[in-house]
Amino acid sequence: MKDKILSVVIPAYNMEKYLDECIGSITRSEFIDSIEIIVVNDGSKDDTSRIAHNWELRFPQSVRVVDKENGGHGSAINLGARICVGKYFKILDADDWFDSTELDRLIKALDGSETDCVVCDYVQVFEASSTSCVFDCVSEFESGSEIPLTDYVSKRNLRLHSVTYKTECYRNANITVREKCFFDDAEYCLYAYAAVKNVVCYPFNVYQYRLQREGQSVSPQGFLKHLDDHKEVVTDLCEFSKSVQVEKTVKESIIRTIGDHIQFCYGFIAKYGNKEQLKSIKLFNKKIKTEYPEVYKNMKIQRGGRVLKLLSFGNYGLLKLIRKLFIKNCA
Repeated sequence: MKDKILSVVIPAYNMEKYLDECIGSITRSEFIDSIEIIVVNDGSKDDTSRIAHNWELRFPQSVRVVDKENGGHGSAINLGARICVGKYFKILDADDWFDSTELDRLIKALDGSETDCVVCDYVQVFEASSTSCVFDCVSEFESGSEIPLTDYVSKRNLRLHSVTYKTECYRNANITVREKCFFDDAEYCLYAYAAVKNVVCYPFNVYQYRLQREGQSVSPQGFLKHLDDHKEVVTDLCEFSKSVQVEKTVKESIIRTIGDHIQFCYGFIAKYGNKEQLKSIKLFNKKIKTEYPEVYKNMKIQRGGRVLKLLSFGNYGLLKLIRKLFIKNCA
């Protein structure tokens, strides 16, 4: 097998509808011989495995399929990061895809790179409205110039769709994200803050992120269904923020990002939640205040603080007012 510049890890669970588009967007690359594609079939009950193995037969030098029992999205990330052979690796969810031309640009950049992390823009594709927009991750930084992580995270956050990690850097940090749990992508990004020392940015729109798909964990219905998962991940991140030894700017960014995740959760409950979910968040808010005061303090000074204050009363009768304030704060 030719030395691989990039490994693409594709976690796949019941993705028969999207997998051909996903894998095909990579195999169309001019540099397919320099790419490893690892499809982790996470115990799918549909034709995901068969479709993936068909691609493996067509591209035996590039495509590997791993069939395993269901362990959740995080288990596929952990496995892929452990077995991949590329100098760099990137996660691609099976219902998303790459722009093949933009992927070629990324491969050329990675070929001569030794930086810990490469960050690109990505495209949000809204399925219901058939529209799309670029999510800007790099415009404030000079393209192709290596910068310290501190410079990047003082202005932006690392995101699953934007990052490509140097495999050695990520693997040496012994990063493991939570398994059998939704929202593990937050850990995948934040835990890397302890490993990454430098970043290079490129305005390549490689990742095409599908939104408004029925059943997504980021939909209102999906989020509320997996609210407990979100609280578990946030707790993991809060513990990480207490123990991690990093520069002050990086630590501040970690705490700020955790606060963003928590207030995003509160916002969903304020807008869509019921009485029991509000009670649950009230108790969780007390836990954050008591056990993770640095995170809580940062949350209070961010936009949305009024929502946080009202939630602390735990009065379901205030929910309509909370919703109005949430919408106003997010406008």
